[in-house]
Parts: sequence; structure tokens; C-alpha cells
Amino acid sequence: MGWESDPQFSCDYNIAVPGHRLMDVRETIIKKAGVDKQIISLTCPGTILEIPKRAVELSRLVNDSFAKIQKEHGDHFVPLATLPLNDPQASVVELERAIRGLD
Repeated sequence: MGWESDPQFSCDYNIAVPGHRLMDVRETIIKKAGVDKQIISLTCPGTILEIPKRAVELSRLVNDSFAKIQKEHGDHFVPLATLPLNDPQASVVELERAIRGLD
């Protein structure tokens, strides 16, 4: 049985696949594969296509969600912060917030 017939790959790879958005499902999949930890991140294009103000808002939203995942599934997932790269000063602020200020 190849990946084409695996139900987790039956639709749009980014949002319809439960393992891409439901961390309990993803945790089961990585455990089955013998993976102890997985780095998670927001994929391309990230927030850079937005206007800077919106990129900041979306980066904060993503990082807040990552903090929740880390709190609930920290034994298995390590998030990589998303930054509003089209606003360098805001990127510094968000990186500091992601490192020091998220619980």
C-alpha cells in the first residue's frame, strides 16, 4: 500500500489531511512511525505576502497557537516561530515574544 491509497493523503495536503491540523492525529502518526519529536512551522509563503500590519497580526496568531500546542503536546512537538519578515522591527519584537513571552 503506497501513500496514494493512505486515507490521510486523500485530499488537499495542507488543510484537509487531519494529521496536518489535528495534533492528536499527528501525534498518533509520528508515534507509529517511531518519531519522538517533530518540529512544526507555518509553511511557505508564511505571512510575508500580507501587508506588514496584517503580517504582524497573523504571526502573533500563529505563535499563540504554537504555544498552545507546545503546552498540550510539548513532549512530541517543538514549534518554530513565525515572524512578519516584511516588518524587520516587528520581527524582532515577535521573536522576543515567542522566546520569552508565550506560555
